[in-house]
Order: sequence, then structure tokens, then C-alpha cells
Amino acid sequence: MSPAGEPIYPKRIRSFSDLPFKTVAQRDLPSNVPFLVSQGAESNEDPDYHGRVCYTDLNEDGVKELIVQSESKTARIYDIWQKRKGSWVNILQISGLAYLVAKQNSFYQIETQEGDRQGNEVRELYRFSEQRYHLIRADDYKDEAYVGTRDVREREEALERNYREQFKNP
Repeated sequence: MSPAGEPIYPKRIRSFSDLPFKTVAQRDLPSNVPFLVSQGAESNEDPDYHGRVCYTDLNEDGVKELIVQSESKTARIYDIWQKRKGSWVNILQISGLAYLVAKQNSFYQIETQEGDRQGNEVRELYRFSEQRYHLIRADDYKDEAYVGTRDVREREEALERNYREQFKNP
């Protein structure tokens, strides 16, 4: 914590906006990896739909993870996929500004920031463990001033349920 009580986040290494995203058609993605549409509520079914993807190695093991960027009216949505046993598994879905930050457990951690027009902002930190990224911290800001830290257990439990239901961990 800083003297004012604000949490200190790990050093930012690279913004997602600086990653080498390229535009591809839905048909060129692995079969179970969709672009999201309708504010992220639905998978795209149009094989000619184009979106942005980036392959990047999040733990420097020589195998690249796939980051799929979908657009909504209010934010960018990123789904991060990892290849396991011949299939792609979703290991994180985030929105807003995203950054790779200092490694923990051999993987880059991921920090996100998302705000609204009223000056409210949430800053979150995700760490890889147990086969996927987990939310480990969420902090609220109002007009750039630190407000407090959220209890992330309920959100993390919901993310865990969603992960297990949708992707049945291969």
C-alpha cells in the first residue's frame, strides 16, 4: 500500500493495445473460438465476420496463447485462449484497458482498468494459477482518487462457475 492507502500494482510491461493484433475472419479461428457480438452476450455465427486476434506467449514456454478482441459499444472485450490436448480452452475474459504486468507463477499477470462517464473506475489484477487466470484484486476509484478495495470472492466464484460450465476443463 502507498502512504495514502492506495494499493501498489506490479510494473506494467506492455499494453494490450501494443500487441500485434491482426484482422481475421471468423472462419479462420479455431472452431470453438468465437468473436463475441451483441455487447459480448452472444457468439458470432457468421464465418465472414472479421475481428482482431493476437497470438502471444504469456509464459514464454514457446506455445502461444490466443487473444481474441471483440468490440462492444462501451469497451473492448478480450478472451484469452490456451491450447490443451488439441482443443482451445478459455482461460480469461476481461474488458476495458488491459496490460501485461510483472510475472507471477511463470505467467504474466494481467491488469485491467475500466471506467464510466461519472468518474467511477475499477482496476483489477488477474493471476494465472490452477489452469486459468483468477481475479485476485479489485480496487475502486472516483475521479482518479482511490476509494477502496472490493471483496473479490463472490466475483471469483462466479467466474469459476462460468469457467467450469462453459469450458469443462480438458
